[in-house]
Amino acid sequence: MGEVLSVRELSKTYELKKSVFSIRSSKIRALDKVSLKVNEHETLGIVGESGSGKSTLARCVLLLERPDLGEIHFCGVDLLKLKEKELKPLRRWMQIVFQDPYSSLNPRKRVIDIVSEPILNFNLVDKGTVREKVKDILLSVGLDESFVDKYPHEMSGGQRQRVAIARAICTEPSLLVADEPVSSLDVSIQAQILSLFLKIKEERKLSMIFISHDLNVIRFISERVMVMFKGKIVEEGEKEEIFSNPLHPYTRLLLDYSIRGRGRIRGDEDKEGACVYYGRCEWRGKRCANEAPLLYGTENHRVACFLEGTY
Repeated sequence: MGEVLSVRELSKTYELKKSVFSIRSSKIRALDKVSLKVNEHETLGIVGESGSGKSTLARCVLLLERPDLGEIHFCGVDLLKLKEKELKPLRRWMQIVFQDPYSSLNPRKRVIDIVSEPILNFNLVDKGTVREKVKDILLSVGLDESFVDKYPHEMSGGQRQRVAIARAICTEPSLLVADEPVSSLDVSIQAQILSLFLKIKEERKLSMIFISHDLNVIRFISERVMVMFKGKIVEEGEKEEIFSNPLHPYTRLLLDYSIRGRGRIRGDEDKEGACVYYGRCEWRGKRCANEAPLLYGTENHRVACFLEGTY
């Protein structure tokens, strides 16, 4: 399989402005030299708690935000070298589904306006046939034609997320990024939406990046898994490798929490070391304080941890 997306050493830093409580501004490194790839018809699951950099990565990959450093190659094209005018036609092939469907849908627009906007933007059908096109897309996400003229407030959370998915797939993208798309939904509805993502991926031969804080969701939806903590990748590999043999202490913690509903998520955050996980790690040593571990291993399974690495 060929690569749809290749990201190399992506970095992003935010500067927090001065406030009445702070004499000087400070910086937060949201992404620190993150590299990844997504193959054709593959789903890469990205997992980590809030603040790990998952959503920033999603936005930077789609150039909704500009990274500070790095490379983004989509279907062989270096996106960061393109001007906005050159980038616009490519946006058809890269779409995103956000976490909260209510805030991502315009409350003043009907479903037909929401879904047809990208279709008309990219001149995919004539205006005279756009209504039928929208009906077909809604049917493909489990909504009948009665939803065409509804407003977002007239629908449930699950139905709104189906509309958001319909809007994302209406341009027939090659890459779909789903940023915590089920976290705001009831558990019973989550299962339905996850099954819908699998159905859409199979029918449309999509590649996906699926972001979640829940390892159970990632295990259900993904072929490959990437674990992030404080803007860095701490472990990555084939799904079964990660779940059967988690190597990084943070991955083990997330897995323990997802299976048993417990785990010591918070640690001594005040202790700082070269390793981003130093403050929480019960196995930290002198080397971890002075040297940041690099990702080590094979393509099937890599980890950034001196405890497990042999370098």
